[in-house]
Amino acid sequence: MAIADREKTVDIRVTGRLFCLYFIMCIGCRYVSSSREVQGGIQTEITIVVTKDIVSGLRCGEPSNAATKEILDFIEKEGLLLKPLDPGTDDLGLAVFFIVGIPENQDVERIRSALLTFKRVEGAYVKPPSTPPEIFD
Repeated sequence: MAIADREKTVDIRVTGRLFCLYFIMCIGCRYVSSSREVQGGIQTEITIVVTKDIVSGLRCGEPSNAATKEILDFIEKEGLLLKPLDPGTDDLGLAVFFIVGIPENQDVERIRSALLTFKRVEGAYVKPPSTPPEIFD
Protein backbone atom coordinates (compact mmCIF):
# COMPACT_ATOMS: atom_id res chain seq x y z
CA MET A 1 0.00 0.00 0.00
CA ALA A 2 1.43 3.35 -1.01
CA ILE A 3 1.66 6.24 1.43
CA ALA A 4 -1.06 8.14 -0.44
CA ASP A 5 -3.35 5.12 -0.11
CA ARG A 6 -2.70 4.94 3.63
CA GLU A 7 -3.56 8.62 4.02
CA LYS A 8 -6.84 8.11 2.19
CA THR A 9 -7.63 5.12 4.37
CA VAL A 10 -6.88 7.08 7.52
CA ASP A 11 -8.96 10.03 6.30
CA ILE A 12 -11.88 7.75 5.51
CA ARG A 13 -11.65 6.03 8.87
CA VAL A 14 -11.43 9.32 10.76
CA THR A 15 -14.28 10.78 8.75
CA GLY A 16 -16.29 7.61 9.32
CA ARG A 17 -15.69 7.82 13.06
CA LEU A 18 -16.66 11.48 13.12
CA PHE A 19 -19.80 10.70 11.14
CA CYS A 20 -20.70 7.88 13.52
CA LEU A 21 -20.04 10.10 16.52
CA TYR A 22 -22.20 12.86 15.01
CA PHE A 23 -24.94 10.35 14.18
CA ILE A 24 -24.92 8.91 17.72
CA MET A 25 -24.94 12.39 19.24
CA CYS A 26 -27.77 13.42 16.93
CA ILE A 27 -29.89 10.37 17.72
CA GLY A 28 -29.39 10.75 21.45
CA CYS A 29 -29.19 14.51 21.91
CA ARG A 30 -32.91 15.23 22.14
CA TYR A 31 -33.43 12.19 24.32
CA VAL A 32 -30.65 13.26 26.69
CA SER A 33 -31.69 16.90 26.81
CA SER A 34 -35.31 15.93 27.35
CA SER A 35 -34.40 13.72 30.31
CA ARG A 36 -34.04 16.77 32.54
CA GLU A 37 -36.10 16.96 35.70
CA VAL A 38 -39.31 18.91 35.42
CA GLN A 39 -40.98 20.74 38.22
CA GLY A 40 -43.75 18.62 39.70
CA GLY A 41 -42.74 15.44 37.86
CA ILE A 42 -44.37 13.77 34.87
CA GLN A 43 -48.11 13.24 35.15
CA THR A 44 -48.92 11.72 31.79
CA GLU A 45 -47.33 10.75 28.51
CA ILE A 46 -48.73 11.36 25.05
CA THR A 47 -47.50 9.28 22.13
CA ILE A 48 -47.39 11.32 18.95
CA VAL A 49 -46.98 10.17 15.36
CA VAL A 50 -45.28 12.62 13.02
CA THR A 51 -44.57 12.69 9.31
CA LYS A 52 -41.27 11.22 8.14
CA ASP A 53 -39.88 14.54 6.91
CA ILE A 54 -39.49 15.96 10.45
CA VAL A 55 -38.17 12.87 12.25
CA SER A 56 -34.47 13.79 12.09
CA GLY A 57 -35.13 17.37 13.21
CA LEU A 58 -37.13 16.24 16.23
CA ARG A 59 -34.57 13.58 17.16
CA CYS A 60 -31.73 16.09 17.04
CA GLY A 61 -33.72 18.93 18.54
CA GLU A 62 -32.60 21.15 15.70
CA PRO A 63 -35.28 22.50 13.38
CA SER A 64 -34.68 21.39 9.81
CA ASN A 65 -37.76 23.27 8.60
CA ALA A 66 -40.51 25.58 9.85
CA ALA A 67 -42.77 22.70 10.90
CA THR A 68 -40.08 21.19 13.13
CA LYS A 69 -39.32 24.59 14.65
CA GLU A 70 -43.00 25.16 15.49
CA ILE A 71 -43.26 21.83 17.31
CA LEU A 72 -39.96 22.24 19.18
CA ASP A 73 -40.91 25.79 20.20
CA PHE A 74 -44.25 24.53 21.53
CA ILE A 75 -42.56 21.73 23.50
CA GLU A 76 -40.12 24.22 25.01
CA LYS A 77 -42.74 26.90 25.75
CA GLU A 78 -45.04 24.43 27.53
CA GLY A 79 -42.18 22.85 29.51
CA LEU A 80 -42.80 19.40 28.01
CA LEU A 81 -40.35 16.58 27.45
CA LEU A 82 -39.85 15.04 24.00
CA LYS A 83 -38.08 11.77 23.32
CA PRO A 84 -38.21 9.14 20.60
CA LEU A 85 -40.25 6.05 21.42
CA ASP A 86 -37.36 3.91 20.14
CA PRO A 87 -34.17 6.01 20.13
CA GLY A 88 -31.99 3.36 18.49
CA THR A 89 -34.16 2.46 15.52
CA ASP A 90 -33.20 2.95 11.88
CA ASP A 91 -36.69 1.92 10.74
CA LEU A 92 -38.65 4.99 9.61
CA GLY A 93 -41.84 3.11 10.42
CA LEU A 94 -40.87 3.22 14.11
CA ALA A 95 -38.93 6.49 14.06
CA VAL A 96 -42.12 8.52 13.58
CA PHE A 97 -43.28 7.75 17.15
CA PHE A 98 -42.32 10.13 19.96
CA ILE A 99 -43.24 10.38 23.63
CA VAL A 100 -44.27 13.77 25.04
CA GLY A 101 -43.99 13.94 28.83
CA ILE A 102 -46.45 16.30 30.46
CA PRO A 103 -45.81 17.79 33.93
CA GLU A 104 -48.49 17.48 36.62
CA ASN A 105 -49.52 21.13 36.38
CA GLN A 106 -50.52 20.88 32.68
CA ASP A 107 -53.93 20.13 31.16
CA VAL A 108 -53.37 16.89 29.21
CA GLU A 109 -56.33 17.28 26.86
CA ARG A 110 -55.33 20.86 26.01
CA ILE A 111 -51.79 19.70 25.17
CA ARG A 112 -53.09 16.78 23.07
CA SER A 113 -55.45 19.06 21.15
CA ALA A 114 -52.69 21.62 20.59
CA LEU A 115 -50.31 18.92 19.27
CA LEU A 116 -52.96 17.79 16.79
CA THR A 117 -53.14 21.31 15.31
CA PHE A 118 -49.64 20.92 13.85
CA LYS A 119 -49.81 19.74 10.22
CA ARG A 120 -46.92 17.29 10.66
CA VAL A 121 -48.45 15.59 13.73
CA GLU A 122 -50.62 12.77 12.41
CA GLY A 123 -51.85 11.47 15.77
CA ALA A 124 -51.63 12.08 19.51
CA TYR A 125 -52.63 9.36 21.96
CA VAL A 126 -52.83 9.76 25.72
CA LYS A 127 -51.21 6.90 27.57
CA PRO A 128 -53.56 5.73 30.33
CA PRO A 129 -52.15 5.80 33.85
CA SER A 130 -50.55 2.56 34.96
CA THR A 131 -52.13 0.66 37.79
CA PRO A 132 -50.65 -2.12 39.86
CA PRO A 133 -51.96 -5.60 39.12
CA GLU A 134 -54.80 -6.84 41.26
CA ILE A 135 -54.25 -9.90 43.44
CA PHE A 136 -57.14 -12.32 43.48
CA ASP A 137 -57.42 -14.83 46.29
